[in-house]
Amino acid sequence: MAAEVQYYVIGRIGQVGGRVLGLARRTYSTDGPVDETLRSDLSWQPDSVLTEWEYGDLTTEVIKVSEQDGERVANQLRARWQRSR
Repeated sequence: MAAEVQYYVIGRIGQVGGRVLGLARRTYSTDGPVDETLRSDLSWQPDSVLTEWEYGDLTTEVIKVSEQDGERVANQLRARWQRSR
């Protein structure tokens, strides 16, 4: 059975001129949840952003999105970061 994965867009989504700053994912396994963010080197790395968001410690917005929207945002971020290299 595949592990459940949830995706979260990080950014200033609700503001005028809002911008997606990143993408996080939470993977549920038998050992518990693993939180990661997509980095500019195009790899997924462990991160605490989702836990910080749950505790209200972020100044940016975090919005849960579908797997399809998560993949779309990941592709947009990868394209943006590859152009800036």
